[in-house]
Formats: sequence, C-alpha cells, structure tokens
Amino acid sequence: MGGQIAQRLDWVHRHRRDSTIASRCERARRDLSPTSLSAAKTAATQAVSEAQAGSFDLGLAWLASAELAGLDSDGPCLTEHLTAAITAARGLSPPSRVLLLDAVIAVGLRFGENSAATQASADQLALRRDLAERLATP
Repeated sequence: MGGQIAQRLDWVHRHRRDSTIASRCERARRDLSPTSLSAAKTAATQAVSEAQAGSFDLGLAWLASAELAGLDSDGPCLTEHLTAAITAARGLSPPSRVLLLDAVIAVGLRFGENSAATQASADQLALRRDLAERLATP
C-alpha cells in the first residue's frame, strides 16, 4: 500500500532535497498504515496548505492526498484532489507537467477515477502536440 506514493516521493526527494512540502508528503507516506490512514491524510492536507501556488510541490501534495483518498475509498475526495493536481500541473514546465500528469493518470486508473485520468491524458496529449509543433517534428 502506498507504493506509487513512495516512488513519486523518492523521485522528488532525490531532485528536491530542500523541499519542505516533499518532506511532509514523505512523512504522510511513512505514516501510512491501515491504522494510521487518518494521520497520513492529515499530513497530506497540511502539505497542501503549505505548498506554494504554482509549484510542483502543490501538485505532488494534491496527488498524495488523492491517493490517500483512494485508499480510504473516498470517491468525491479522490475526484476533487486529482482535479486539483491536474490544475496545479497546468502552471508547470513541460517536463514537470508530464511527470505529474503521468502520476495522475496512474492514480486515477488505479482507483477507477477514469474522468480525471482522461482529462490528464488529454492535457498531456495537448502538451506533447504543442512541443512537437514547436520543434517542427512529426
């Protein structure tokens, strides 16, 4: 449980060692167990509230929150948090955006939130088409 969160947080930890938000998300993942799901959700919520608008950290915090909602079988919360992660991704650089949208797709498909996965896929496709146009590649 929490394996996808662990992989994403490990990547962030390697690339953003100074990130307080990544540390809070890491704490949420570390605290994750069937008996401490509420504590992990609290830590993820705190990470969302402390993340800077327009940052990768905000998208990551929303994503961690979404995955925890999925583990808790909280469908409305899962949808809301995945949508927030997609919105956060729109303000990021293309590489960060692709990374975050890939994770949204994975979490959405894992927990049956196909509408969010579809939206993330559409955003990612539009981004890739735009990049191909800019680079004049087929």
